[in-house]
Amino acid sequence: MSTTAADFLAGLEPQTVFPSRAVGRAADARENPAPADELSAWLAALLSFFDPSNHPLTEAELASLGARNFVNEAGIAQQVLRRCLSLGLLSATGDESGRGGARAHAELLASLADLCALCDSL
Repeated sequence: MSTTAADFLAGLEPQTVFPSRAVGRAADARENPAPADELSAWLAALLSFFDPSNHPLTEAELASLGARNFVNEAGIAQQVLRRCLSLGLLSATGDESGRGGARAHAELLASLADLCALCDSL
């Protein structure tokens, strides 16, 4: 399935853009990662996405970064954050890390929910 920025800007949910694997397939870890593993990968990608040094910007563009319109980037970030929140909720149901881990997980979910709300308002 092809994905473009237009898919994200059109409001397509990540689960429709990135459909789950067929139910009858073998449960290979490479094909069907645990929600916590996929969440970790998405969060690392999001961190990398917001690092200006990872973008092909000229020095002039970097100097005027504050005046740039980030509507397209915000739309992509919104979809990624929704996917992260979904994965966080899925991994919370199978979390057996104890009280300290559950508290940290709840804080992560609350932060992701706040970020989703922020992107929605943008």
